[in-house]
Formats: sequence, C-alpha cells, structure tokens
Amino acid sequence: TDVVRLSVASNIAPPPAVPEPETYAMLLAGLGLMGFVGRKRKDGNVMAV
Repeated sequence: TDVVRLSVASNIAPPPAVPEPETYAMLLAGLGLMGFVGRKRKDGNVMAV
C-alpha cells in the first residue's frame, strides 16, 4: 500500500516581522536630517563637522 505523508509545518512561512514605531521615527529623523544637510549645502553654507 502507498502511504501519503503530509508535512504541514514545513510548508508554513513565519509571519512577517512588524517594525516597531521607533523604527519609523528613526527613519523619518534620518531622512529629515539628510534633507536639512542637503539644503544647507545647496545654499552654500557648508559647516565643518
């Protein structure tokens, strides 16, 4: 006789990770800082850091 085995556990992908709010806050802060620095450089006011 033929026996068919089903393995359900190996076919289920783990749920996608949900980023925490701090991740979005850091992303927005970094993009804002890059925009601020880019705008300052465009105006010609380059500060040495």
